[in-house]
Amino acid sequence: MSPTTVAITEVIGYLMTALGLGAVIVLCRPRHWPHFHKGWLLSTVGIGVLLDWLIFLRSYHWSPKLIAWGFPFAAAFFEVQEDGHLMDFVGPMTPVHFMLNLFIGLSLPHLFLAGYVLWKKRHSTGTSVEVSP
Repeated sequence: MSPTTVAITEVIGYLMTALGLGAVIVLCRPRHWPHFHKGWLLSTVGIGVLLDWLIFLRSYHWSPKLIAWGFPFAAAFFEVQEDGHLMDFVGPMTPVHFMLNLFIGLSLPHLFLAGYVLWKKRHSTGTSVEVSP
């Protein structure tokens, strides 16, 4: 995997984190609550847990002997030894990347629900939604 690919996945990860945070903020505002059913929120949490499970299992070969674990942020690396065992390499950013991967998995489905809520609010009042600074 090239350094450019790693940089792209990092940028995608930070973008997904920002979008997920925005979705959570939109859904936490009480003025948006009448625009969606609370069961939808529970279903998006369930989908988020499923995505977290899939992200948790995601690993890919960085090189023939080096395996990266976690997506979009590589949280840990494992080197294949001569005897077939794996030697792990973790650092101070491993817990941070692990938590960001979990947050992305949980918040990504909420992004679609937040988009629907904003669309529904815009079309139910007939006006555009203004973003406050």
